[in-house]
Amino acid sequence: MTTRAALAAAVRSFAPGGKLQTAHIPALNALADALGLPQDGETARPLIDAAKFAAWAPRAVSGAREALEAAARRHGLTDRLVLAHWLGQNHHESAGFSRLEENLNYSAVRMTQVWPSRFPTVASAQPFANNPQALANNVYGGRMGNTRPGDGWLFRGRGFKMITGADNYRALGYYDRPDALLDVREAADASALFFVSAGGVALARADDITGLSRKINGGLIGLDDRKAQTARAKQVVA
Repeated sequence: MTTRAALAAAVRSFAPGGKLQTAHIPALNALADALGLPQDGETARPLIDAAKFAAWAPRAVSGAREALEAAARRHGLTDRLVLAHWLGQNHHESAGFSRLEENLNYSAVRMTQVWPSRFPTVASAQPFANNPQALANNVYGGRMGNTRPGDGWLFRGRGFKMITGADNYRALGYYDRPDALLDVREAADASALFFVSAGGVALARADDITGLSRKINGGLIGLDDRKAQTARAKQVVA
């Protein structure tokens, strides 16, 4: 666990002569407070209440809470409101942190509901019913940077955020190792990086869940559940 002393040492390594200026100390301490860093010999304050998280996400994959908390610290998502929005969005995307891979096993009827413009009739959806690979290549192929045959399936949703599309995998550093997002720590880290890169922090600080959902999802699919999970997350953050 990073401490204030470790943070100071890191900053000092970039300072002229390896020395911090007295005027910089208040800002450094404020940063350490915002990150929830402990004094040497102390334990960092928890960001996510363990008992409340377990009740909120009983089917979460092993190590989810710890990975999420570590990623939140690493990417500066330690403000309670920002953290709650990030957790609420991820809870929705990953079915309560229980999935690290997108479920593309749809019935033909369900496909007409999710992608009505692509599958206007049950008959048009039938060839892709209960065929995740074929469906991914159909709905994701030729967009989001997916240019090669099979890219839709290769770059299907993974991680807590369900990172999708070659462009997003490339931007987050997972283009050459997409299955790394099936690791709980990578899943949390990529989600946090995406959230920050997409401008999620400002929207979260403004408590703008509609605007944030557009950034995260590209639309407002599941908005009611996103609102409900974010409200719960506000009670889960410590």
